[in-house]
Amino acid sequence: MKGIMDEGFDMDKDMKQILTGGHDASLLSLDSGECDAAFAHDTMLGTLEESEQVKAGSLEQVWESDPITEDPIAVNNESLDPELAKKITTALREKANIPAMVDAGVCSSKDGCVLPEEIEYGYKPVDDSDFDSIRDICDATKADACKNVG
Repeated sequence: MKGIMDEGFDMDKDMKQILTGGHDASLLSLDSGECDAAFAHDTMLGTLEESEQVKAGSLEQVWESDPITEDPIAVNNESLDPELAKKITTALREKANIPAMVDAGVCSSKDGCVLPEEIEYGYKPVDDSDFDSIRDICDATKADACKNVG
């Protein structure tokens, strides 16, 4: 939405918004003709084409936002034993990546190893500033989903 607004469109006056419930549903609605444009995660179109839910080439990506930080995975340092929290953190940062999974025999090859959200490596430390792009979107759009974003 922010990209449309940055181009001078008024989200309420210039278009009718349809909330479909998810990134895949947005593209499926576009493919079925229920809408004329859709917003989705950058890899979703490829995923739908590979699964043959959308015919390859029938939809065209016309714009891409600045990178948006993925959902974090967190541990509760107040409720978990510190050693367990450290083990979980180490496992996610050092073992939940394609090279480590191939080395451990979890995956037979780099090409055959798939992580969630089609991420390339795995998980890394984040800090609060990594979420500034989301705050910028919320500041611009005033979307309901942003009401709990600080």
